[in-house]
Amino acid sequence: MKLGRWCYAKVGTVHQSPFLTSPGSVGRLNLGRRHLSFRMMQGLIGIMLFCMFLLVFPLSLLSTHAQPTISTTLAFDDGNSNAIAVPQHQRKDNANDLQVNLGFAPETSGNYNYLYNDGGDNYQDEGETVVNSKLKNNTNSDESSNTNSENNRVSFKSKSGGVSEAVLTRRRNKLLQNSHYKQRQKLLDSVFISVKTTKRFHSTRLEPILKTWFNLAREQTWIFTDADDPVLDRRTGGHMINTNCPSTHYREGLCCKMSAEFDTFIHSGKSWFCHVDDDNYLNVPALLDLLEKYDAKEYWYLGKPSLKKPIHLKENKSDDVSFSFGTGGAGFCLSRSLALRMSPLASGGKFMKLCDRIQLPDDVTIGYVAGHLLAQKLTVIPQFHSHFETMKFITTKNPESEITFSYLRMGNNVNILDVQGYFTEEEDPTRFLSLHCLLFPNFSFCPKGERRR
Repeated sequence: MKLGRWCYAKVGTVHQSPFLTSPGSVGRLNLGRRHLSFRMMQGLIGIMLFCMFLLVFPLSLLSTHAQPTISTTLAFDDGNSNAIAVPQHQRKDNANDLQVNLGFAPETSGNYNYLYNDGGDNYQDEGETVVNSKLKNNTNSDESSNTNSENNRVSFKSKSGGVSEAVLTRRRNKLLQNSHYKQRQKLLDSVFISVKTTKRFHSTRLEPILKTWFNLAREQTWIFTDADDPVLDRRTGGHMINTNCPSTHYREGLCCKMSAEFDTFIHSGKSWFCHVDDDNYLNVPALLDLLEKYDAKEYWYLGKPSLKKPIHLKENKSDDVSFSFGTGGAGFCLSRSLALRMSPLASGGKFMKLCDRIQLPDDVTIGYVAGHLLAQKLTVIPQFHSHFETMKFITTKNPESEITFSYLRMGNNVNILDVQGYFTEEEDPTRFLSLHCLLFPNFSFCPKGERRR
């Protein structure tokens, strides 16, 4: 208001000048007066423009600040073929399905302690934040923490004079877990996981996989199929490979896809090659627990046979060959050192020729190369499971120790896990969703609160 009055006063003063208001003075003004009148007019216009600027500029600032701020969004798959855009400030709520703990020590409840990235460099867990190896308690504002990693000892100071030993122990464990997380992530990054499937199972068998364990190893898992599928390619982040192999479940199609898996692994530079089928649930933390015990620089063939005795075949009339193989239906792993030894015999299309020569499917041919030609025996891992086993007999009291699970639904023949309390069989016919919620209850699709009976 004061600014408006000042402008009005200035304009009024100029308007009342005798050079502009004297009647009939315009015709009698000399050149000097005409020049002075022109200068006064310039001054009037200048004052008016200045006042307009002072009035309009603050309004423009207010309108600028009133505009809503558009935050960066993160797109993720919701498990139903939909790409959901999530504002950055909401990423913490949806981070559960994007990055989770890769195998901390189970707590007394039997479930893995859950740690996930909140969208920045912080890792959230039960109300506390681990930031650059320093832990801050979000639930106690008058307490500050100071960490010292020397000799794994942690000291905490607070204005209140200290905290209980139980809290110190809990926080010390959190810091050790954060360090463990980084080690586990490094191990996971060294693993190449392949899933063999076919076009007609993209919307059925792959669906529970993409919604559950695939999210624990998105960057390490590749889907090998036999047809283009833009939706699947998008949902996997470009990790779908069309092998152009036959879509049949006979030797030719199976060996063709395994050949593509093996060659892709060789070129990946990864340390471990782990194969599963599209009817397998892979417990990623348990897999890392297993691989931690073995050196990828040595020759390792890890799996579980589906036959009680080694397989026998005759290469000629006199030679009787016997070897054990890890069934692909339960999953198996090869160390890079062993795979490189196998490469001259199995890479570059040679694997398919070998399959044709011995007239056996893909997983048996892997065992033939490793177990017979290279004399590297199969190391039996009981925690691998295929649908050849009775799933309901596999205990789910401590499922975190099991590595793979499977299922079979063929007419009246049903072989599924006995996991109760999460989803009905109609909602979850494979039982993979229920198993995943048993292992990782913080996933967004898992029922919250008490388990349903």
